[in-house]
Amino acid sequence: MNKATDLNDLYYVLIPEALTIENMNDFYCDNTMEARTGDKYESPTLNIFNTICKRGTKKTFLFMGHRGCGKSTELNELSIKLSNEGFAVKTINTALEIDMQNASYWDLFILMGKKIIEIAKDSNCYISEDNLKKLENFWYSVEVESFQSSLKGLDASIGIEGGLQVKILRLFANALAEIKFSNENRKTIRHKVEKSAAEWNEIIDSISKEISKKYDGKFPVIIFEDLDKLDEAIAWSIFLGHANSMSEVPINIIYTFPIALSYSPKFGSIAPYFFVETLPMIKLHLPDMNEYQAGFRIIEDIVFKRADEALITKDALREAIIFTGGCIGDLFTILLDSSVRSIRRNSNKIELEDVSYMLQKFSSELTKRIERKQYDFLKSIYKGVKMQIEDKEMLLEMMQARAVLEYNGVRWHDVHPLVAKFLKEQGII
Repeated sequence: MNKATDLNDLYYVLIPEALTIENMNDFYCDNTMEARTGDKYESPTLNIFNTICKRGTKKTFLFMGHRGCGKSTELNELSIKLSNEGFAVKTINTALEIDMQNASYWDLFILMGKKIIEIAKDSNCYISEDNLKKLENFWYSVEVESFQSSLKGLDASIGIEGGLQVKILRLFANALAEIKFSNENRKTIRHKVEKSAAEWNEIIDSISKEISKKYDGKFPVIIFEDLDKLDEAIAWSIFLGHANSMSEVPINIIYTFPIALSYSPKFGSIAPYFFVETLPMIKLHLPDMNEYQAGFRIIEDIVFKRADEALITKDALREAIIFTGGCIGDLFTILLDSSVRSIRRNSNKIELEDVSYMLQKFSSELTKRIERKQYDFLKSIYKGVKMQIEDKEMLLEMMQARAVLEYNGVRWHDVHPLVAKFLKEQGII
């Protein structure tokens, strides 16, 4: 993809979504980690990479970070690195596969099975007929009328090479569709999977070993995207209720996880089961409030890798960077919306008035989530209590509302710049 050279092109390069693997060479910036972690030798994604690369390991990870901080892009970069090292990698866009409002551990379990079969099929890896037959028999034993009806149309020809693998994939797809769209059938299928969990683990273990033989002893890697977007209650039901099972799956798994929930006491019951890594925001100032110029330069680099410098004035870009607090996703949203306003006033560049207007709209969305009873807590953080925060429950609430952001590997916090601006305007700080 080419860099944007006019405002209309910005739509294609500033959509606040992760870089695709195909676009990484064009737009990825590989120099952000020091500004994130505070140490040029520290990298949460490299930590995961190095752990997985140890021969014969099968590890499970929790990967956290604020929405819009670049998690998905960094995971795509990790996927490329692992693939280059000879690993079979699959990323699951979980929100597209299951109903996130009714998600269950067993849905993830089914997705794992489906992706393992996909990996085998894509790499022409042999899977024993015994394992495939076990999966086929399992799905045919599910007592759901609409599901059984859909099975009748499947091609059961095993004479065609890979025919049974294709059939198994279609069985998985049909089951996931029933889980996603049928409330009653969802319960029946989940119950069936739950009863057969031990058998499933054995099958997945056996298949992953078969795949590893083709990949020089390297076990498959599955990345679960979007789990950090789960509702709090559902996230706890999955991770707290099944931490042991989720960590014992016989493949390499990376789960994204809601960062705010890591401040709950419950997280202490989860963390020991996983390797936990956090991708911090790119900081724009230090805890003492002195400006961190390297952070500004890196974010400018990220923008100008995608867009010509002539498309935005310096003061407009600086304003957008300051008031989005190092959140790349929010910055892209502000710049993209500002470009639409610029076009409507027949300008060929984004100017300060465009950014200021869009920041005000964004501020209204952020601040409507804050109640007066939370003002004192936010004020205490703004005034300097950035590390030793006593009210963890309030911190969790404010992080979920995105009113408080987290920086650096040592975990210090600050009030979102737009929230701080609002509190100043209200005379609170």
